[in-house]
Amino acid sequence: MPQASLSGEVRIELPFAARPSRLVNSELGIDKVTVLGGPTDRWTRQETLLDAADFRLIRAGIVLTHRVSDGRGDWNLSAPGWHPWLPADRSEPMSDGDLPDELASLIRPFRRDAPLTPVAALEVDNWTYALQSAGERITTVTDKFVTVRSGGLTTSRFREVTVGAGLNTEQREWVIEILGLAGGTQVEEFVSLAGRIGAPATGRTDFPAPAPWDDHSRIDVVIGSLLAARLQMIITADLALRGGGPADPLIEQLTAVATELRGLAPFLRHPSSLPEDYIEIAERLRAADPDEALTVINSGRHLKALDTLIRSVRAPRLVDGIDTDQPPKARDAFGGLLERVCLDFVEACDRLSPESDDEAWQAAVAAGGQLINSAAITQMIKPKRSKRVRRATKSMLAELRQSIIDSSPPEIDRLSPAEAFEAGRSFERADARRQAARARAVALWSSLRGEFR
Repeated sequence: MPQASLSGEVRIELPFAARPSRLVNSELGIDKVTVLGGPTDRWTRQETLLDAADFRLIRAGIVLTHRVSDGRGDWNLSAPGWHPWLPADRSEPMSDGDLPDELASLIRPFRRDAPLTPVAALEVDNWTYALQSAGERITTVTDKFVTVRSGGLTTSRFREVTVGAGLNTEQREWVIEILGLAGGTQVEEFVSLAGRIGAPATGRTDFPAPAPWDDHSRIDVVIGSLLAARLQMIITADLALRGGGPADPLIEQLTAVATELRGLAPFLRHPSSLPEDYIEIAERLRAADPDEALTVINSGRHLKALDTLIRSVRAPRLVDGIDTDQPPKARDAFGGLLERVCLDFVEACDRLSPESDDEAWQAAVAAGGQLINSAAITQMIKPKRSKRVRRATKSMLAELRQSIIDSSPPEIDRLSPAEAFEAGRSFERADARRQAARARAVALWSSLRGEFR
């Protein structure tokens, strides 16, 4: 037998009805071909592909099937691109006909509220052959016939041949040649199931990788990339929680996206309640035990918030006043944003005095909160200035928030004289604390104002 290095697997797409010559060549040391009959070698299986009507699972790289072979059924979930958060390949026996709860939970953030329905039927006929030399198996060849039907019509038929590792170079080249003469084409990878099914299964995933960007990128590209990165972190933290992990990573990501959405509010149009939705979901998770946490992330509010974020990632909607045909560059947009929120905060704080009404103090707190959120975004373009004004704003906000504590006079109509007296004393103490905090805030502002120049 010629001596040559052993080769790896070979993948060949073969016409469905092709009849290649027998893979026997005694001169090269392939002297026999046998059909293997083990349960993993020779089988026929009926598979039903389940997905939403828009194929959102398969677009995300997740294949959920109900399979029947030899009268036995099982559920299979395949998501190698999402490993380790989702199984690369996992089967569960079919019991009462319903999708097992654990599998249903794992795909929920991808499915969200869309119902699962059969979207395609596959018939798979698998044959495995052993190539032998002097009575020893040197490799196997798998020949898989697949028919895809949708709506009762055959939409695709294909045949995938995999030649296993173990052949030397001459044997490998000869096998490729023989299969090529039968119409076969060698490929690096077989076409994905989505590619076999066609549109809409070949559409964009709901969870795209963040696009690269720099200072000169368009602001809509940058916003889409930032939100795509955060969406990836949210979904993996969600999946980790569903897999038995702690809730803290998801709480952190939900809090972070709320900050980013608030910071991007001058550019990005989204439901005004969305950041608060994320904060409330995070707070519910923080207070929940493990079982309750799963209820929270399966709630309509969490899934709807995910849907809204996915739409913003797919096509960020810019606010009125921004030229959508020629959006500004990131450096100009974020630089201008930082200066604007700094100016708003400076003007709000300049108007403060111990005698200012509650509305003026609340306006300063709101302006400071917007600066904190926006600086979390602009620090990617202007890191030094963003960090400096953010640090100074946090110091100022600590006093400002003490200046707006509720000190309304108590309702004493239904109180006893002793209770009314104590309520009055409590009101006086709270009001004194508020006035002291306002005096401190005014004094502190005189020393911090220079940080915002």
